[in-house]
Amino acid sequence: MKITYGVFGLLVHLMMIKAVLAQTTLSDQSSILPLSPFGNHSGTLISDSSLTDSRFHQASYSPSTQDDRLLTEAAISEQLQQFRAEIDALKVADQAVASQAQQIDGLRNELGAQRRWFASVDDSLDDMVMGGHTGQTMRLFGRIQTDYWGFPDVDPTLFPLEGGDPQDRFIFRRLRIGVQGDVRDNMFYRLEMELADHADMFDHLRISYRDAFIGFRHLPFFNHIVIGNHKRPYGLDSWNDSRFNVFMERPMAIEAFNSFSRRMGISSFGYSDDLRFNWQYGYYHYRLTQFSNGYVGDHYQPEFAGRFAVTPWYDECSGGRGYAHFGTSGSIAFPDGQGGADNAAIYRSRPEAQANNFWLDTGIVDRANRVDLFGVETVFNAGPFQLGGEYQVMSVDRIGFANNVNMHGGYVYASYFLTGEHIPWDRRMGRLGRVIPHENFWRVRDCNCMTQTGIGAWQVAARLSQVDLNDENIVGGDGTALTLGLNWYLNPYA
Repeated sequence: MKITYGVFGLLVHLMMIKAVLAQTTLSDQSSILPLSPFGNHSGTLISDSSLTDSRFHQASYSPSTQDDRLLTEAAISEQLQQFRAEIDALKVADQAVASQAQQIDGLRNELGAQRRWFASVDDSLDDMVMGGHTGQTMRLFGRIQTDYWGFPDVDPTLFPLEGGDPQDRFIFRRLRIGVQGDVRDNMFYRLEMELADHADMFDHLRISYRDAFIGFRHLPFFNHIVIGNHKRPYGLDSWNDSRFNVFMERPMAIEAFNSFSRRMGISSFGYSDDLRFNWQYGYYHYRLTQFSNGYVGDHYQPEFAGRFAVTPWYDECSGGRGYAHFGTSGSIAFPDGQGGADNAAIYRSRPEAQANNFWLDTGIVDRANRVDLFGVETVFNAGPFQLGGEYQVMSVDRIGFANNVNMHGGYVYASYFLTGEHIPWDRRMGRLGRVIPHENFWRVRDCNCMTQTGIGAWQVAARLSQVDLNDENIVGGDGTALTLGLNWYLNPYA
């Protein structure tokens, strides 16, 4: 199209030039007057003053007019050359445009082919992948907790507990990934896998499950119901999420009486409208099954467990920087009293460190047919300072023995935020919440080449715990542990 318009313009210019040349030629011809043989014009012709003046003027300036015509022809020739150059440039540009048009057509064809391929793949998936129903949600989550443990100057009398001198270690304490969400209406689910169970520490699979349940919210009378493998309400520390606990390792008494926390069962939990009270209770299988695909046996070994808690003081004005909590928990379990490996009455704990073996271990309490547990707990928080603890006692009744086996243990801890934060309290579940630093940790260089830093949240803590698993002819051991901690919260999630 550019060449068409250029040629058309050139033709117009040529027609105009031709007209000018024709006019110039006619003017030159009219300026050549017939001369009288006498070299003079007649008086009649001279008497026509207009004609005489015009011819006289043209005749007298004929050399100058000839030069002007030559100059005009030269200018026209130069302009023609410019037109030819423009035409050549337009031809080149038109060829480039044509090449680009071909490339665009090729891309369009390729895009069309890809669209047809995607459509064919989408059609083929109809028989393999089915879309879920509306109203469902899914959220991925996980946690990574790493440990370094050193065992300097271990008393040789402890070597039998570990099978020798305990070795220093770098390990993943918890390495979990899971998915949770809502199914529809008031139904929800949660599945969490543990990838850090090491075969050299435990006689079970390297990968195991933790939470594996479905549930229903806002039911009449029962409030919320959970069905599957989930936590038993055995007190504060085990009810807390390991992400939010002050210490990475749980106290020895809690580990001994509620080993691995979770069991198969069905439970209910709820809270009052004013959030002052909360409760959890349920029916569970007493045997730990999360390292296998379930339980096989004629004796169901049932357990009834519950927890009731109250928050008598919660400072609304400060956003919960001050609160007090009291709670009690208990359970009644009926292990397989006939003895043997199926009996779930076994209580053991590590030394609040990831040793290979359980240093405190009762083994299976022979012929245990009933286990009673009772515990009390409390937390007091005032700004950055927190004080808490709990105490539990356990009584094991055995067939053919006159006296019960009584065991007990507990802990007390204190923590303080050097940077002024506080540990939130979840009044619906009756447990510790997620710490939110006033300032996240970060370190960047600004436009003035100065380093700017955020420090996160810093917390110091100390805990004293004790457990006694010795009574009657059961020698599970007793121990006391002092733990000092310095916690650095980079942000709310690390």
